[in-house]
Amino acid sequence: MIACTGSRGFLGKNLLDRLKNVKEFNRGDEVSFEGIDVVIHLACDADSRNSNANLPNSVHDNTGVFVDVLAEALHCGVKRFIYISSIEAEDEKNVYGICKRANEKILQVSGIPYVIIRPCNLYGKYMDLHDEKRNVVANFMRSLKEHKPLNIIGDGSKSYPFTFVKPVVDTIIESLTQYTNQTLTVGSSLYISINQLANLLEGITTTWDWVKKEKV
Repeated sequence: MIACTGSRGFLGKNLLDRLKNVKEFNRGDEVSFEGIDVVIHLACDADSRNSNANLPNSVHDNTGVFVDVLAEALHCGVKRFIYISSIEAEDEKNVYGICKRANEKILQVSGIPYVIIRPCNLYGKYMDLHDEKRNVVANFMRSLKEHKPLNIIGDGSKSYPFTFVKPVVDTIIESLTQYTNQTLTVGSSLYISINQLANLLEGITTTWDWVKKEKV
C-alpha cells in the first residue's frame, strides 16, 4: 500500500493521474501509516522566493512537517520513503533550500530505505496560474492570459533547466521499486534564460490567439 502527502498539489495531482489506490494526506489531515509499505512525501511550502522573510513558517511547513511524517513512517515500519526535495537543496542562502537539504540529511541517517528526488523548475498540467509567489512559467502564462506585461525580476539573463512534470512522475513511479538509498536530480539538460522563456511563451500564446480567431 502506498501513501502520499501533498497529493492535492501540482506534482501530487500529476502523480495520482498515474497511481491508483493511494492513501492521500493533505494539510489538516491526521497522518497514520499503519499498513503502508511506501510513503511518497510531497507536502511542503514551496514559496522559495519568500522563505527567508517567512522563516518560522517555512521551517515549520518544510522541516517540521517532514520530521513528523518521517517519525510516523518509522513508527509504523514503512519499508520505503520517497522524498521529493528540490534542486534548491544546493542553495545555502535560501531557507527553503536549507530546509530541503536538512531533510535529506535527516532521511539519510534515519535507517529507513529511501529515495531522494530533486526536481528542477517544474511546469505542466495542474500548474496554479493564480499563485503569484511560485512558478515563473505559471506567472508568465497568467499574465499573458490577462494581457498584462510580464514581470521579470532583474535583467532576465539567469538561466534555468525548466522541466516538464512527466519525467519527474516517471521517476517517482520507478522509485517505488528502484534506486534504493540514492539521490536523483531530475531536470532538463537545456538551460534557458528568463528572457528566452518570456519570448518563447509570448510567441506560443500569440499563435494560440491567432488559431482561436481563425476558428471563430
